[in-house]
Amino acid sequence: MIGRLKQLQRRLTLHLQQVFLGSGHPNMVGILAIGQKIARFQRTLPGQLQQHFPATKGATTASQSGSLFSRQRQQKSLRGSWLLAMQPFQNNQRFSHARGSTWKRAWSAPPLPLVSMNGPDPWSGDCRLAFQTTGDRTTHQGGCSAPFKLLRADQGDDGRCELPLLHTAGGLVGGDRLSIDLKLGPGSRALITSVAAQKVYGSVGRSRLHPQGAWSRQQVVAQLESGSDLEWLPQELVLYADALLEQQLTVSLPRDASFLSAEIVRLGRTAAGESLGRGCWRSSLAVKRLGDSNQDWELVDRLELGGASLQSRHGLGGAPVFGTLIWAAPMPLDQPTLNALIEAARNDRSDLNGTMRCSALGQGLVARYVGHSSRDARFWFSRLWARTRTLRGLQPARIPRVWPLQEQPLERQTFTSNPPTAAAATH
Repeated sequence: MIGRLKQLQRRLTLHLQQVFLGSGHPNMVGILAIGQKIARFQRTLPGQLQQHFPATKGATTASQSGSLFSRQRQQKSLRGSWLLAMQPFQNNQRFSHARGSTWKRAWSAPPLPLVSMNGPDPWSGDCRLAFQTTGDRTTHQGGCSAPFKLLRADQGDDGRCELPLLHTAGGLVGGDRLSIDLKLGPGSRALITSVAAQKVYGSVGRSRLHPQGAWSRQQVVAQLESGSDLEWLPQELVLYADALLEQQLTVSLPRDASFLSAEIVRLGRTAAGESLGRGCWRSSLAVKRLGDSNQDWELVDRLELGGASLQSRHGLGGAPVFGTLIWAAPMPLDQPTLNALIEAARNDRSDLNGTMRCSALGQGLVARYVGHSSRDARFWFSRLWARTRTLRGLQPARIPRVWPLQEQPLERQTFTSNPPTAAAATH
């Protein structure tokens, strides 16, 4: 009897490996048959154990009790393995939450079709949000589908809606697709951030079916109306060894709207001695200004980092951290104001490590970071963020509550003893 239990356990383990590791052809009919046999053992095992260990004067000995409990533990182990086998079908009503009295229904249900040999379907999540101003406060409407989840929004000092976005899957795997659609009404202000760093897991060489790997993709589209102000400030992006990610960020806004984006990517977990390996990161960033009858491209920036570019002197030169900050200003910046902004940004690098450069856009600023410290990239971008707030005549920048340990943007950062305001920079 015990030998038969062990044989069933080995067969179930083999089927589980076929399901979760993608080796061979998983036989779901076989898995269900094993489950039915385990059910029969569960019903008959107490009586058989009682025959093997009859009660002596109404009580069993300690050794008999120990043997009985040992076999009961084996029975529970088999039941746990069966629950594990049923997890891929938890969205199917016949197998949903197969616990307790629902066991018999799960085991007696008709067999499901064989699962695809390409593994589980990629996860596609989308988030659609619209922001509008009510009085002096900005509120949001819309929602998300898994794996996205919206957390409670905070109200900034200037009435800004500060909204944390959570990716509940814990990271991206090959084939996953995420889509974020943002619309800001006239005069609205929003800050969108992420609850934690986004992880992208390795894909190249991890599957016999797709040895070249599969790309994960993220697309963000933002449409701003007159007088609106969007700050897109996700936390770091971490690509594991052999990970493939392609991301797109497209922004359209009028001349009097503001858009600020700061993104930092770490290529490989260097603290664990890991590099990006055969992985690759692609980024497409497009910011266009909408006029009465035409549109102008503020910035079109396309990058691909992987292979030789990771070590090349014309690429990252061996540095694993890369970051970009973009500010599309809501007003033209005269030359003295722009020069003061760039000079102040250079001074902000004094206590930080890495290569940091900044230059002017047609109506704004772009800054780059290349180095070994995502912390220093965050600090520098936070200081630039504070300066853009000053130029817009807004409240000082405040670190979102969901961010990890981070310095507050320094209030000592000023251009002159009388910092220029947005009105002073528009002539």
